[in-house]
Amino acid sequence: MKKLLYITLILFYTISFSQQDSIRPFGKVGLNKTKERKEFVTEFVKKLNSFNENEKIPSFFYEHDFDDKNKKYWVSRHSAISLRKLIIEKIDNVTLLKAVLKSKSRRIKKKKRKKRERGYFVVFNSPFQEYSNYDLVKFRLEEIWNDGSMGKNAPNYPKEGN
Repeated sequence: MKKLLYITLILFYTISFSQQDSIRPFGKVGLNKTKERKEFVTEFVKKLNSFNENEKIPSFFYEHDFDDKNKKYWVSRHSAISLRKLIIEKIDNVTLLKAVLKSKSRRIKKKKRKKRERGYFVVFNSPFQEYSNYDLVKFRLEEIWNDGSMGKNAPNYPKEGN
């Protein structure tokens, strides 16, 4: 009976102090961060889409470490996202994208260095860090051009009712 009591106490002790309750990837905090991130990206894209030819290129395109500066919008360190990619893939302003590609600044083509693990410390790298802002803008511009020439937006796409 004594052994059974000890076993029960040990099991209760290990279960009650386990981390199962504290690890919730999409708890209230995760949902709030996702909502905040969506609002941040939407506002940022609105500002970028209002770009005119006469303005200078926004500083966002010169920041290769933009994702690291805005880690507060990640749900957790294990679910890293690239805010640069999220923002650039929603830009519809072709004049802005062309202006970025025409820019001769080397800072736009700068890539973030990959961090190495040091001993027991795990370093979290953000996704798409192997691409510069120039590369991401180039991909987005190609995507916009392809949307116009392929699929339902294509001039030779059959219209309904024909």
